[in-house]
Amino acid sequence: MGTKKILKAFLFSFLFAGILHLMSISDALGDLSSDFTPCSGKPANPMFVETQRLLLATSNNGLDFTRKNKILADRATVPDAAVLSDGRILVYYVTACKIIGGQEVKTNEIVVAVSDDSGNNWFYKNVTFKNLPSGTTNPVDPNVVLLPNGNLRMFATVDPDIEGPQKARTYSFLSTDGGFTYVSEGERFSLSNKAVLDPEIFRFSDTNWKLWAGNEHAISTDGNNFTYQGASCYVQDGSYCSIVADIVDFSTYYRMYVHGGSPTSSGNNWIKSLVSTDTTNWTLEAGNRLTVDPSTGLESETLLFPTVVGLKNGTYLMVYQTTIPYSELTLNYLTVLTKGTGSGTVTSNPAGISCGSDCFEAYTANTSVTLTAEAGANSTFAGWSGDCSSCGSSTTCSVTMDANKSCTATFTENPPPSAYTLTITKSGTGSGLVISTPAGISCGEDCTEGFSASTSVSLQATADEGAVFAGWTGDCVNCG
Repeated sequence: MGTKKILKAFLFSFLFAGILHLMSISDALGDLSSDFTPCSGKPANPMFVETQRLLLATSNNGLDFTRKNKILADRATVPDAAVLSDGRILVYYVTACKIIGGQEVKTNEIVVAVSDDSGNNWFYKNVTFKNLPSGTTNPVDPNVVLLPNGNLRMFATVDPDIEGPQKARTYSFLSTDGGFTYVSEGERFSLSNKAVLDPEIFRFSDTNWKLWAGNEHAISTDGNNFTYQGASCYVQDGSYCSIVADIVDFSTYYRMYVHGGSPTSSGNNWIKSLVSTDTTNWTLEAGNRLTVDPSTGLESETLLFPTVVGLKNGTYLMVYQTTIPYSELTLNYLTVLTKGTGSGTVTSNPAGISCGSDCFEAYTANTSVTLTAEAGANSTFAGWSGDCSSCGSSTTCSVTMDANKSCTATFTENPPPSAYTLTITKSGTGSGLVISTPAGISCGEDCTEGFSASTSVSLQATADEGAVFAGWTGDCVNCG
């Protein structure tokens, strides 16, 4: 990788901060599984991009956000998200590290985190780019637009000549496979005297597209050819000018999310929002959507590149970038997977895993975590595999978090019993006899009998003299 490529790929992250901290891989959702294991925490002597983290926040109205205190990714930058018609969440970002074959591998590429359950569990996929012109860099700084036909269009930063004099610029790419393969459509916007980095493009209509890149602004009537409009600054706070990070359609108005910093800060430390009904004039909303909160123990110094999406359940998810606290202890991530023909849950001590619903958690390095498997109805716990394979069929297993770990619990469905018990209970003020065909019940005295599975048993009730049979209840209620 040439020097110019490195500088251009990382320049915007260096200026405005931005890297993601990947949580452990969740189990495969649907017919997909994770392509790689994300790196966790920051390495020794990190580059700036290796000190950044992606965190999650949620809101009921897109205005008031509550931190989930869950890490989506470390060592990556500039997230951008989309939600497909089936509710699947795609969060694209640039990762600086993957774990491949048990080894950390430094990289600089766009990947995607995917969730099919409103952001509770995530898995991680590679993104393939095709038909890039010869001599260009790999795309970075992803921005994705969901098109009316369900396809996805990504705008990203590409340097067309790596070591040559040309400046980085915006290209577009089209995906027709749900967001995992993108084909180059060519250059969309450039400036002759400066690099165009980290584009944010929003399609207001087929004939109204707008682009922001840093403080540069351009418009288009077709999403292909953008006309430069000059610099834009929607929020000026001392010497800091806000950066447009995302726009969301709220049906009757649009909300723009920007990040910036106060004059007394050392970096971008707030996320604000503005609203517009005409896509041109934007009004600043009161207060901040988020400010840096070191008390969480998960973030420090900066808040950057918020991307906000409306979920199928009516809530809003924000993914934002921050700096990993310098004092943070090394974290390792535990992933629990369940498989087999049966059902069951796995919980952890210390708390964090409740799988079913929450199948991964971060633990301080070298923490001892005890997992407990509990089989569901008509199921049996069959044993552990992965990093808990040494525990065999014991329902509990302790694992030391001296690295990222993954444990799989297998549950098998119990076979149906070979025989079932039929019990007759008589009630009421009268008396009578119930007999069965095949024989076995004569109740009177013998009111319980076992029959082979799937046997058809007929019962006949006969009232004693002076009594009347009034009817059946229980499993025979349909017989009247």
